[in-house]
Amino acid sequence: MLKIETQQLFTVPNLLTLYRFLCVPFLLVLAWNGKETPFLVLLLTTFISDALDGLAARLLHQESDLGALLDSWADILVYSSVTLATAWLRPELLKLEKAYVVLIVLSYLLPILVGWIKFKDFTRYHTWLVKLAVAAMGGSYFLLMWFDWSLPFHLASFLCALAAVEEIMLTLILDNIQSNVKTIWHVWRQQN
Repeated sequence: MLKIETQQLFTVPNLLTLYRFLCVPFLLVLAWNGKETPFLVLLLTTFISDALDGLAARLLHQESDLGALLDSWADILVYSSVTLATAWLRPELLKLEKAYVVLIVLSYLLPILVGWIKFKDFTRYHTWLVKLAVAAMGGSYFLLMWFDWSLPFHLASFLCALAAVEEIMLTLILDNIQSNVKTIWHVWRQQN
């Protein structure tokens, strides 16, 4: 289990992550009340803070297992709220894109489940492929919501599935849980 030290909690990257936690209820209220544009603007700020927390952690040398764990939990809360909010804001769109949404949701849940079964802990690999998939999904979600352009969303869903396969493979080959793993190739190289 993760040991939390007080000085780790209040770092710049963790405060940026905390912002995402705090935005979730507001995202849900905006969506419930049909305020699509304010919802999308606030969601965009959460995506920006998600990109900035990792950058800040690296630049300020404040990377930590706690930060990686908080980031993962914030991601789950934000992405879950996006799914629910989309059901409230655009139920017809969610129905139309159901297969891709299911693929994306499974891509987030299955690696967590496999990690929990093996390690009894929450995985927090943050691989390059996951970062690419999240960026693609975020951008494609806005294209879908603003312009009804679904092709990027479809492609991003397959990228999410590929990232999930990599995370599951990492869980299966690692003996201990690790944070901030670059790629499965890096792990294989370290093991040999």
